[in-house]
Amino acid sequence: MSHPIGTSPSHASSVPLAAPPPPAPIAPIPSAAPPYLASQTAARAGRPIEPWKDSLRTNMFIWGALLLVAFAAPLSIDPLRFNWDLIANAEGAGKLPPLIMAAVGLLAVAIAGIPMSPAPRGMIAALLGLAGILVPMFLAGMPPWQSLLPVGGLIILIPSLLVRNEYRDSSLPRILVTVGVIATLLPLLLPVNGSLPLVDLFKLAIDAPGSAKLLILLILAQIALIVLSLLAWLPSPASGGSKLFAWALILSPVAIFVGYLVVTGLIEVIPDSPGAAVAWVYGSIGSLGSGKGAAVPVGFGFGAAYAVLVGYGLATVIGKKLE
Repeated sequence: MSHPIGTSPSHASSVPLAAPPPPAPIAPIPSAAPPYLASQTAARAGRPIEPWKDSLRTNMFIWGALLLVAFAAPLSIDPLRFNWDLIANAEGAGKLPPLIMAAVGLLAVAIAGIPMSPAPRGMIAALLGLAGILVPMFLAGMPPWQSLLPVGGLIILIPSLLVRNEYRDSSLPRILVTVGVIATLLPLLLPVNGSLPLVDLFKLAIDAPGSAKLLILLILAQIALIVLSLLAWLPSPASGGSKLFAWALILSPVAIFVGYLVVTGLIEVIPDSPGAAVAWVYGSIGSLGSGKGAAVPVGFGFGAAYAVLVGYGLATVIGKKLE
């Protein structure tokens, strides 16, 4: 067999074949996020993000609407009178309480429907609630400290209990709860004319005739709720019943309000004054159709709607600082 010129079989077999290129190194796939340690997960659970984002809006809708219902309810049937008649006929600062009721209710509903971050919404809700509480208090001048201090104590206590329920590892809500309890109960623990008001209250509960005991017992039950709020100092993860106590304090003036109506007999005039049936929303019986007028003279608290706005509004603001 012939071969091409200049080549031979031995020469062809001696040419080496080209080696294949080495495989490219495989780059490691980066993980999406570093794994959380158990301690980090527990810390995150103790610092929730915006826990009242939805409940704040819901409560603003509900309680703002209830304020509008209370404003629209007739003050008397015969003659037919409404809050706007009171505004038209009242002189000077007497127009403010019903105007504030309507304004706070309308603004609460409107702000709840506007897209907004929780912290600014909470600040606005708190300011609306404080306006409903404080402006009527100061219309007649500076209240005595014995009346002002418990109101300030509840303004601190209710939102602090809500914050304690969510941020269970934080010391701040526990401290604020303690400050609120002390401020609320201090007027009962300081001597007045040689006697302690709290002791006098227990004596009154024993000596009060008939149904009058009911009102005193309701007030004592409210005091017990305030003291039990100190269960907020229970170690985490226990809640200490904080949210339950917050709502009990929000609604306890309603029970005292109903007890006052029953004891004084004013409940009989509610059919002639439908507005009195929902007066607990803003915290006063106001003027009844029969000519009887009253404001709840005992117990701690204020209108339930204002308490909810202040409680959830300030809780949202405080909680933002703890995230």
